[in-house]
Amino acid sequence: MQEFIFQQFGINHSRSSMKVGTDAVLLGAFADTSGASQILEIGTGCGIISLMLAQRSNAQITAIDIHYESFAEASENFAASKWSKRLKAVHGDIRDLAGSYNLIVSNPPYFARSLKSQNEKRNFARHNDNLTPKILADVVQRLLLPQGIFVCVIPHDQCNDFRTLFMQKELYLREMITIRPKAGKEPNRSVLTIGFDKPDRICHREFIIRNNESQYTEEYKSLTAGFHPDCVK
Repeated sequence: MQEFIFQQFGINHSRSSMKVGTDAVLLGAFADTSGASQILEIGTGCGIISLMLAQRSNAQITAIDIHYESFAEASENFAASKWSKRLKAVHGDIRDLAGSYNLIVSNPPYFARSLKSQNEKRNFARHNDNLTPKILADVVQRLLLPQGIFVCVIPHDQCNDFRTLFMQKELYLREMITIRPKAGKEPNRSVLTIGFDKPDRICHREFIIRNNESQYTEEYKSLTAGFHPDCVK
């Protein structure tokens, strides 16, 4: 029996380094799939983001993870889905991957300076020893098509560092969605859209997950309406 059920697919995530979570759902729902024929997910974990993108597009999707159990579980989740012919899991180091992609997405590890957890699998994904921001920028520069976009979800307080690093690779911020976990709370995440074309202006907008009564906002319900099995409360 699958551990997490969405409207059009199910997920097992007990063996993966990263589980089903809000960051993944936001990225899978926000990433612009229009015009994308080849999608790459870097650090797929259980595969939830790739499955969401498969639901939202007709693209061929490659999902890579260096952690074997994550790759294996993502492979099983893909095989059990209705989009199995368009989804491919790869076990390996992203620096060794070849190809060209219209859309690259990643929920990268970002706890570089925090204490490491006891759970080695989760530690593998949550700490960026194996996928530093510099490595990520190098890979995106190499694999992204000229008109393609890279979309990631990162801690809000790391946005400036990410933006500077990608600008050094001639990759420019196009859109930043600032995520507040609750009305009145400080932002804790941002969803960034980056590409080779430098925009005349950067689109900034704010997104709030829960209201003052700790209920999901209407905008969150609307964003995730095609995925949650029932209307979120």
